[in-house]
Amino acid sequence: MVRKKNSLKDCVAVAGPLGVTHFLILSKTETNIYFKLMRLPGGPTLTFQVKKYSLVRDVVSSLRRHRMHEQQFAYPPLLVLNSFGPHGMHVKLMATM
Repeated sequence: MVRKKNSLKDCVAVAGPLGVTHFLILSKTETNIYFKLMRLPGGPTLTFQVKKYSLVRDVVSSLRRHRMHEQQFAYPPLLVLNSFGPHGMHVKLMATM
């Protein structure tokens, strides 16, 4: 069970025995929102600045038919990462994560 007093260090410590290989972390500062992708154990950690996002309620309200059923949540959400410019070593690193 994750509590407010648990730190990231605590989660990383129990990740190995539980078989966790990646962490997806969203963080917010006063000016920006960041997305971190951590591979365990030993990294690397990729950090991205979030430029745009949509809330679930906005997506649902834009649908013509509002059909919500349990099967919608049977599969993990899709994360779209695009507009990274020319292919370089950083793109190869992201592809291997």
